[in-house]
Amino acid sequence: MASSQALEAEVMQMEQQIAPLITQLDAKLKAVAPALCAAAADWVQNATQNQVKQHAAKVTAAGPEGMRALKADLAELVAVLHNECARAMASTAEWPHNQILNPHVEKPKKAGESYFSIIFRTVISGLGSVLDQHGILRASDGHKSYWERSGYGGAYRYAINPGFDPQSTQEVKDYDALLVPLQSAVEALKLKREELLKAKAQELWDAT
Repeated sequence: MASSQALEAEVMQMEQQIAPLITQLDAKLKAVAPALCAAAADWVQNATQNQVKQHAAKVTAAGPEGMRALKADLAELVAVLHNECARAMASTAEWPHNQILNPHVEKPKKAGESYFSIIFRTVISGLGSVLDQHGILRASDGHKSYWERSGYGGAYRYAINPGFDPQSTQEVKDYDALLVPLQSAVEALKLKREELLKAKAQELWDAT
């Protein structure tokens, strides 16, 4: 068995190798935000147009004034999507690479969804209150609404799969590609630390 001194040097070297990878992942994750924001902007535009078509009679009755008001509210929502995205991603403890580094930290409670899918759903859900304000939130064909109440203050959550694949975004692909070597490095470091503890225990046994 290697000496604890030699193993401590190995542990330190492995930690130093992980550090720049974490720096890269921090930067890569921050680069995802604008791409998610752009995808969310396209999604809310398309979703609004679909609701307009579903509620054609109501929208037509509201006339040009009603349409201008809807578009103004939609534009206002799109303008603040970057703020919503930043807010949704503010908890660094929930970043996937930090979850690898600190596996005991509680993960976001959204079963079956990846981190970026959760963020995307959170960001687009602001559209619900806009649609509700203009009376075109509910499904007009008698089917269950895609939206559900979320908390207080008239907030909504998009309740079904929004059809967004994070892997369709290059920035997400670039980020996820770095998670693989990080996972391997963290697992190797964990084993090396365990080996170090065993070496220290053995040395204590031998010296006592």
